[in-house]
Amino acid sequence: MYITMLGVPASGKTSFMAALNDSLVFNSFADFQIKPSGFEIDENVIPKGQWETLSKGEFPAATNSTTLWSFDLRYKDKFLSSFKMIDYRGELLFENLTTDSSRNNDLSELLAFVMISNAVIIFADSQSITNPSIKKARSLSGVNAISQILGKFQESYPDTNLVLLIALTKVDMLENKWKENDYESLINQGLIVFDPIVNLCKQNKSWSSGIIPVSAVGEGNAQTFREFDGSISPKITNLPKPINVEQALFFCLGKTLKQRQQAIQKDLLISYNKESIKKSSLLVKLWSFLVAKPTPENILESIKEQQQSDYLAYRQYEASIEPFFERAARRVKAIS
Repeated sequence: MYITMLGVPASGKTSFMAALNDSLVFNSFADFQIKPSGFEIDENVIPKGQWETLSKGEFPAATNSTTLWSFDLRYKDKFLSSFKMIDYRGELLFENLTTDSSRNNDLSELLAFVMISNAVIIFADSQSITNPSIKKARSLSGVNAISQILGKFQESYPDTNLVLLIALTKVDMLENKWKENDYESLINQGLIVFDPIVNLCKQNKSWSSGIIPVSAVGEGNAQTFREFDGSISPKITNLPKPINVEQALFFCLGKTLKQRQQAIQKDLLISYNKESIKKSSLLVKLWSFLVAKPTPENILESIKEQQQSDYLAYRQYEASIEPFFERAARRVKAIS
């Protein structure tokens, strides 16, 4: 199962992964735990992310290249499913992706990641979201580029299931007025800033989407300090207590497995056509390590087998997992 993370540089993607590390690798959460997985074949294509911890008092450095995070989801110390989270390089989201041929190539690459993904998490710095200028807030959050990507995906694959979650990060650093009533004002502002994407979500009945406030460290556990060169840097001052990090992950996982359940019952698992896959050089490259000849037919079969395997794992633990997924969904404000 793949989850693609989109967001401009410093939007909180790497800190989110570090918080997952602290919350679910070192600890269990309602009997769930994640563990870094071993060597994976597709790590030859994308650099593998190194798990970091926030407990050392420093936020992890932002990544400047697309990175793959591989882990296994376990329930009561039994393997449930494997997951890959793709941290896409964020600098591309500052610009219009269709202004020249190189940007068109970037768009094709991004589409390949979305195409192989079951879920997409869009990360946006809450302080950017609360900018008085909606136009500026959208620019700072990469909304225009991301809406282009999702719009093209919708156009190419109109009936394809997708889980999409907007994660408003660093909520612990906001003024109190944005935190009242469980971040109601912040969420409403986020829906306005992401309106082009919200509209896409509402148009697609096969998408499951929502928005959630998150923090890698929690309230009162980080402060900003002025460095010797005059720059402002956030520092962790107390033991991190992440907000909604696990809920964001399990919303994506739960919704994905629900969609798979419905798709298998209707025999609609594969909705990509062979010509589209043939044109996606990245997708062919990813699967070239899995099959001897990475033809569209091979890739379709590999995807189908993985989807069926994940669904069988879900069925095995369905009674225990369902209440927890429902709990995660309650933390997310639904868009569609």
